[in-house]
Amino acid sequence: MIKKAFSIVILLLLGLFIMPPISFAKGEVSRLKENFSSLEQYRNVIEDIADQGDSAVLELIELANEKTWTKSAKQIRKNRNAKVTALNLLGEIASASALDTLEQILIYSDNPSLIINSARAIGNTGGKKSFKILKKALRGANKGIYSRSNKIKQASIIAIGLCGDKRGIKLLRKELNNPDNSEITLIYTAGSLGLLGENEGFDIAAKGLKSLTPRIRLSSIRALGIIDTVSSEKLIEPFTFFDVKMTYKKTARLSMAQLECNKASKDKKAEMIQNYLTSNPKTTDFIQWGTRKLKKMNTDKSREILQDFSRLEAPKYSLLRHAAKIKLKTLK
Repeated sequence: MIKKAFSIVILLLLGLFIMPPISFAKGEVSRLKENFSSLEQYRNVIEDIADQGDSAVLELIELANEKTWTKSAKQIRKNRNAKVTALNLLGEIASASALDTLEQILIYSDNPSLIINSARAIGNTGGKKSFKILKKALRGANKGIYSRSNKIKQASIIAIGLCGDKRGIKLLRKELNNPDNSEITLIYTAGSLGLLGENEGFDIAAKGLKSLTPRIRLSSIRALGIIDTVSSEKLIEPFTFFDVKMTYKKTARLSMAQLECNKASKDKKAEMIQNYLTSNPKTTDFIQWGTRKLKKMNTDKSREILQDFSRLEAPKYSLLRHAAKIKLKTLK
């Protein structure tokens, strides 16, 4: 009897040691829906979740797939933002176990933000299953079987480039020659082909620079920064001049940086990215591009640079520090 009671006590004690990490993960993920007193507090919660890696995936899936039962616009917005953060974290952790849920959000969500972020998470996860999901979504969107077929199509095209699967080239070439595609969809396709090392969309992206629609011009500048040709630089450079609107200038500066880095060797490229990010520590697009590149390179040099960024203490580096920490915590 004493022996049995002793065994129960041991099991209970073991339970105390086993349970906290699980409860902690759940508590941190659910906190994404809270009101935060500061941006720093919000970022700390995101970093804590990223630190748990795969153990946080189940809770992130639940949050991303959670139904919103409220008529409050404020609460709907808060829940949507929490879901977007969850989707981005799933893309960073890159767990294949999240792909089924991400697919459901991609094809059934009515919210454009959730559609694009779920697609990006699928693309960033990569692998054969990710490519299969995106191919299926693109095919269904072309048939018009979804309520948001156009958004799903554009999101899938962007994500196919992020996925990095060379089989996507054939799909994207077909879209590049699809007369039913809008100009913006064609430009997205050109950019995705650029991510896969193809420059066939150059003429389409170049043409978009002449558009009077800001969204099309900006998308063209971004696409040309991915389509690695000498002509791309010549077309983008005028948008970096002092008398150009800041929106275009910032996008053009990033595109020029991307093209410049593509010419360098791996270690030199890492150093160039380090210099660009140190010079633009508050520019979100620069930070997203540069830290993603460093994580993807995953060399001794790129990891060292991310470590250095994660230790920066000056307030002006807060965004860069946060992004570097997320990349380091989710490195495989």
